[in-house]
Amino acid sequence: MSRRSYIFWTIIAALCICVLSSDPTSAANRLTIGVTPFDSKAQEVSNMQADTLTDVFTGALSGSKNLMVVERARIAEIGKEIKLNLSGLVDPATAVQVGKIAGAQYMLMGSVTNLQKNKAGIVIPVPNGPKLGFGQETMEATVDIRVVKVETSEVVFAGKATGTSQSSSIAGSLWGAAFAKAGIGGLEASAIQDAAYRLAHEIRTEIAGEYSYVLGGSGNEFTLDAGKNIGVQKEMLFLAYTDGASVIGMDGKATGYRKTPFAVLKVSEADSSFSVGLVAAGCSGKLIRRGDKIEPISAADAKEMVDKDKFAKKRPDEEPIKEPIDETPPPVSSPPEKISDTPVTPAPQPEHQAPAGSYKMREVPGVDPDNTTDAKLIEAYDFLTPAERNTLGIGHRGAHKIYSSKRYKDAFEKFTRLADDYPGNYLSAYWAGECASRLKSYKEAIKWFDRALAINPNYKPAIDGRAQAEAGGKKGSKK
Repeated sequence: MSRRSYIFWTIIAALCICVLSSDPTSAANRLTIGVTPFDSKAQEVSNMQADTLTDVFTGALSGSKNLMVVERARIAEIGKEIKLNLSGLVDPATAVQVGKIAGAQYMLMGSVTNLQKNKAGIVIPVPNGPKLGFGQETMEATVDIRVVKVETSEVVFAGKATGTSQSSSIAGSLWGAAFAKAGIGGLEASAIQDAAYRLAHEIRTEIAGEYSYVLGGSGNEFTLDAGKNIGVQKEMLFLAYTDGASVIGMDGKATGYRKTPFAVLKVSEADSSFSVGLVAAGCSGKLIRRGDKIEPISAADAKEMVDKDKFAKKRPDEEPIKEPIDETPPPVSSPPEKISDTPVTPAPQPEHQAPAGSYKMREVPGVDPDNTTDAKLIEAYDFLTPAERNTLGIGHRGAHKIYSSKRYKDAFEKFTRLADDYPGNYLSAYWAGECASRLKSYKEAIKWFDRALAINPNYKPAIDGRAQAEAGGKKGSKK
């Protein structure tokens, strides 16, 4: 690699590192991740160039609210201590070994697997004058990553993304002398960084249950809670969307949500902790609301969505509501029968907890208050304001994302906090019970199922969950 190229890639790495002051009071609640040096599986990319991805991911993840990144120097120091070459850290077993010493819960590793340049251009002859040429280069870079959970050595996330960058040039040949003006330097770095940023976003959502949102705005300009602290730069593209229809697994429970896309936003201004996005041509921002989610999107995917008009025509949460149901509180029902002879004391309720049945519900299409287990149930909470329902929905979906990644202890903490913060929220209480059951803490599970049933005695998922927890407790006691 030439000295000029080395300096260029060093500058790119420096620009990608984002510094965020961590809050020591919240550090204990954040997950810890280490980033190993990336390697190259593409002939056109040197290992030194690929290694800049370590800094790119470190910068993009350091701004996370739920993740804390181990310093690269610490990773290198541990490698020396156990006499490992840094390039050996791309092996999962080795990465786990380093992660244990570093105190990291997760280790990230990856490589650049492809780098491809495409050229297109045309030469226009000018009578009695110079020849003019118009050219364009497009660079594509593919990055593969894996995240390993140090405690179990299992790969908990694997992702691949192809980043693109594009540059135009105007060249001329004047009386045999060629000249050119082009911004093609750094196309490789831009393409690699494009892929890396989208993968870093996926890590924050899949591993840490962390999303980015629309903070406000109207018309064609919106403020986003994603800034330079997580690697956002001008001209980046984001998809604004909300969770739509739930996806029901074979067990009858919601496993995720289909996206309802509203528009593509192009960053016009990036600050340290927020950015400003303009609605891209061919889109409309009229359906975007505060609290909608955003995620980075590639230029190719954005173009396809615009060309095929894949955007929603109405919001799923603005469908007509039927006539309101009778808001007279129903009589308090007796708690479900104990399945075992051993009494279980229900979890203590907050002092401001209202009696069972006193929480007003409203009728929402597709929501059964006695059976629905996904976040749509929150829309039926008439005892909360619209803003509270939106905030609770965001928190609940984030907790459920963590549950879906099988991090039941972390999900339990979030669900219980949501149940405490929003009295009457029997949905989160139910999911806290589900988490406890997964952890085989059956007595704790029964407490939370009882808490849900104290609010809605007819909530069948909690009745079934309680029965299963009782059975699990009996089975465990016989061993």
